[in-house]
Amino acid sequence: MFTGSAGLLPVLGLTGGLHHPAPALAAYCTLTAIVGLRAHLHAAPFIAAVCWLFYDGFVIHQQGELAWDGLADVNRMGLLISASLLGTVTTRLHRALRYRRA
Repeated sequence: MFTGSAGLLPVLGLTGGLHHPAPALAAYCTLTAIVGLRAHLHAAPFIAAVCWLFYDGFVIHQQGELAWDGLADVNRMGLLISASLLGTVTTRLHRALRYRRA
């Protein structure tokens, strides 16, 4: 997750995503969901936390500084955790349906 989050920053920088927080958050949510496909359910909050650290430090506050912005950050964390859970639950449902058919 750390490598993916760090690798997403140059891509966002080249596409102008560092200046627009909403598309950057969508990119981090997508990354979180993709990583969630391969992760265990209990790892979802940690995956979201790593993404939030990069998003908050380099997209919102630009200079690698972390700050808590109250309800806005609660909403961002909620989106990231939801995306991670979506990926994890999707994989679990797929496996359950596959084993049920067998």
